Amino acid sequence: MEFKDKKIVITGASSGIGLELLKELAAVPGTQIIGVARHTDPIVKLGLSDVTALSYDMSGPGHIDALLAEAIRLLGRIDVFFANAGFAYYGEANAADWTRAQDIFAVNTYAPIYTLQKLAILQKGMPFYYVVTDSALAKAAIPGFAYYSATKYALDGFFEAYRFEQPRDITLSVVYPVATKTNFFKRAADSAPLPFPTQTPGEVARAVIRGVRRGKKKIYPFASFGFFNWLWNFLPFLKTGYLALENSKFQKWRKIQKNSRAGRG
Repeated sequence: MEFKDKKIVITGASSGIGLELLKELAAVPGTQIIGVARHTDPIVKLGLSDVTALSYDMSGPGHIDALLAEAIRLLGRIDVFFANAGFAYYGEANAADWTRAQDIFAVNTYAPIYTLQKLAILQKGMPFYYVVTDSALAKAAIPGFAYYSATKYALDGFFEAYRFEQPRDITLSVVYPVATKTNFFKRAADSAPLPFPTQTPGEVARAVIRGVRRGKKKIYPFASFGFFNWLWNFLPFLKTGYLALENSKFQKWRKIQKNSRAGRG
């Protein structure tokens, strides 16, 4: 699929992968883009004439309903929707905290599922492309990212099953980025270590665009990850070793946080 003259919506568009997608696609002739974020200043500051910034969060059906209604009113239809909004927690998962779990599942899992379902109704049979930012952590749960990995495993499971009943007017791509060098992981927790391997948001955005153009059902921006994900099924000790290294980072981080709290006390 080519993006020329397409009407596009991108959530989580104020930073990281979403902002890079917006900038790359705004350079394609004829595109009309709506960039969605809670804080839209970075989108507005770009000063792009065919880009409209809308302030919405993706934490509940009311917000999503309002976003889709306004986007369709402004664009007339949606050709491509990038469900990219999400956030992470990094840290221990021992505390009983219903709100913490509910908040991250609402944005990372429920929102992209509900958005697809509602958009299919509103489009009334008009074809559209739906691109979901999942994560490499949907395939390998890294210590410290228990909540985040859980949201992405759930999302992955839904779309794996959904493909069997996917309507013909919907084209679906699921994206599995590795750790991306943005504030995403800085916001996950104080001084959260960056999982290995890493990519820049620009590299991820360009890989996503290439994958959509080629109609790929699964997009691995870090090309080797798809191979290693397959290889782990036959050589599980490789995955065990990788997770041991990430656990070492997590345990060091826990020790630093514990010492920091003791120092403040």
